[in-house]
Amino acid sequence: MPHQLQEQREGHAPPARVVVTTAELRNLLDEAFRQGRSRPCPFCHVPLPYYWEPGDNQSENWRIGAPWKCSHGCHLVITEAALQLAKLYDVKVPRAERVALR
Repeated sequence: MPHQLQEQREGHAPPARVVVTTAELRNLLDEAFRQGRSRPCPFCHVPLPYYWEPGDNQSENWRIGAPWKCSHGCHLVITEAALQLAKLYDVKVPRAERVALR
């Protein structure tokens, strides 16, 4: 049984994500990308994260654009960094979205 489903059945909620701005998340993604790549690439960069309304209370509320496919594998490092940080962070809901949610 997946760990998350087991936690839900046992009455344990998954840990809450830390809420950060999109700029802070972009810096975290960039740092993870720089640490994870095997060598510097003059072409690749982390796409900007943006708010995305999650389909449920368990999913992250942000996405990034698709990274360019790179012969050095940068796109794989960026994707892995996003997957890992999605477990830890949510972005602050933009003002327009907060108004619409009321």
